[in-house]
Amino acid sequence: MRRTGSTARGRWPRARRPAPAFTLAELLIVMFLISTLAVAALPSISATMEHMTATGLAREIATDMRYAQTLAVQNGVRHRVSFWEPGQAYAVRREDGGSWTLCTHPITKREWRVALGEHSRYGGLTLKDSQFGADDYLYWDALGSPQSGGFVTFTLGSTTRTIRVAPLSGKITVQ
Repeated sequence: MRRTGSTARGRWPRARRPAPAFTLAELLIVMFLISTLAVAALPSISATMEHMTATGLAREIATDMRYAQTLAVQNGVRHRVSFWEPGQAYAVRREDGGSWTLCTHPITKREWRVALGEHSRYGGLTLKDSQFGADDYLYWDALGSPQSGGFVTFTLGSTTRTIRVAPLSGKITVQ
């Protein structure tokens, strides 16, 4: 007589072992360790993000300054970038017969006035100081030379960035 459940040789099959897996306790321990490491790394990550954001925004403003210098050379007319600390803003202007007219921004096609508080990407960026000789503006002549060297300083949280303009060459650097 044949036994039910037996194999062809007459032996009972071995008990099926469950597939290898992690226990709930092991999974919880791993999740706890990962979350602890993430919480420990968060301040470092946010400081790095603040540093990168401040540097990026300062470079964007430096690019606007370089573009104003390029416009002065291309058009043969003085151009200036004015910084206004109380209003937390800057503007790019060109000289028109003794007065200064706002330039048109090359991308937005609007007046080239940037109020730091009105743009979400500048959120938290603060204009701290600007000194270009005795003025709070920097202008370039038709040869691209600045009237003087100087700097403008911005802060974002605990990160400070300074845009410097060399007095003779007009070279603009972000520090």
